[in-house]
Amino acid sequence: MKSQLLARLFKRLSDSFAERPLSDAPDPSQTGPELDEPAAPPPSTELTDANFARQMGAFDARAAAAGGPTIAGSVQLIGLEEIKNNFGALWKDIRDAAHKVTEEVIKSHLTPLDLFAAVQEESYVVLFGELGQETAEIKAKSMAAEITRRLCGDVDGGPMVTVRSVTLEIDRPEGGFKTVTDVWSGFERAQSKAAETAKAEGKRIAEGIQFGYWPTLNLRKRLIAIYDCNIMRRADAGYMLVGDDAYPRDPTGELAATLDGIALDAAHQGLRHIEQQGKRAVLLLPVHFETLAFRAFREKYMQGVRAFPESAQHNLAFHVLDLPAGVPQTRVVEVVSQFRPWVLGFVCRLPLARPEIERFTGSGLIGLTTDAGGTITPSETQYEHMRSFAAAAREAKLRSMFVNARTVSLASAAVRAGFDFVNGDAIVRMVARPGRVYQLEASATQPGGAPAAKQDAATAPTAKPGRAKPENPKPDTAKLADRLASGAR
Repeated sequence: MKSQLLARLFKRLSDSFAERPLSDAPDPSQTGPELDEPAAPPPSTELTDANFARQMGAFDARAAAAGGPTIAGSVQLIGLEEIKNNFGALWKDIRDAAHKVTEEVIKSHLTPLDLFAAVQEESYVVLFGELGQETAEIKAKSMAAEITRRLCGDVDGGPMVTVRSVTLEIDRPEGGFKTVTDVWSGFERAQSKAAETAKAEGKRIAEGIQFGYWPTLNLRKRLIAIYDCNIMRRADAGYMLVGDDAYPRDPTGELAATLDGIALDAAHQGLRHIEQQGKRAVLLLPVHFETLAFRAFREKYMQGVRAFPESAQHNLAFHVLDLPAGVPQTRVVEVVSQFRPWVLGFVCRLPLARPEIERFTGSGLIGLTTDAGGTITPSETQYEHMRSFAAAAREAKLRSMFVNARTVSLASAAVRAGFDFVNGDAIVRMVARPGRVYQLEASATQPGGAPAAKQDAATAPTAKPGRAKPENPKPDTAKLADRLASGAR
């Protein structure tokens, strides 16, 4: 059986080599004056230290002229880890051929100003001589798609080859980069330095972390049964940062993982409070994809997850943030499957405009969320994006949730667009801790038309003394739910 599989794999690899000649020499059968003209030199692929130093010298000079350190973003990391996992035990038999295909594809996309080299076991570093981060990332993803196709054929869920943009500044050593090792060592030093800085910053802000919970409305049932946890911290300027704004920028993922761990610890108390209620609500807990996917972060996070009581399987769901663009569906499935036995499920935040929802069919997710950023009144284009998002989620058999509907117009648009769930200040204000399941009633409304939510005193928000409650007109969400149930859009 193994020999048959290997035969098919080697045939695919042979066909792959046949698609593109390994030599850049012209076909002798061709004729014409263009063959007499000197051709531009192809990208060098000899990774000797002397050749690398010569090319790197030019790259280094351009980077220095642009402002000093090597330009962040022009460096891309391409990884074959998912390909290796896909082939399993067969990988050792095809590894050399797979790397040959990979290098052939990379070379075909490079110019004489670009560099690449194999680093570690299954990774490549590509340095684009004149590209910014966005263009370099697009080009690297194009490489990833072609490598995946030539090694694995057409696969569902997007490329299996990973692409990571190095957003750290890599300082040039004295005398410049001379070898591939110099570049990789510089990257590792920059990453280590950034991680230490992130750890120190995490300790500094950890003590001031708070949490707020958005009661989330099930539009079909007119029921508050989900509490969407949001991290909160006070900025140095004194104002409160909530949700995505509360996470400091950090290219290492260290800070986000630290705050995810703090939220995980707080969830124990939140679940205990939920268990004291009659009907148990669901606690939606934020966690970054890299925290779940990166081994060093995942192992620590998993320890906290395993400490949850068995009830977490019924009333704890993870809200996955910052999913990298183009992440393979196989990677999502792998991450979800590792944590799935301990929780109710996973929902994932996607951008409103280009969510690529079809890639998540069969991924193990139970729902998708999105928001409108800082929008107050959605434009017609944004409304169409909302409607398309909800429809695509239904097609993929996933529930859809619109979060942070801060205005009446946003909440109304989310209802008309067909979302299953919606939360935000225009629905019910954020509360201090997760509460019980309760119905929103149209008969008793607050000024402005918002349903009067029946809450426990412990979870009801209180106004600060001496400050008038701000006027915030809200939609009659129960009536909006009635419209949704009757098919109005």
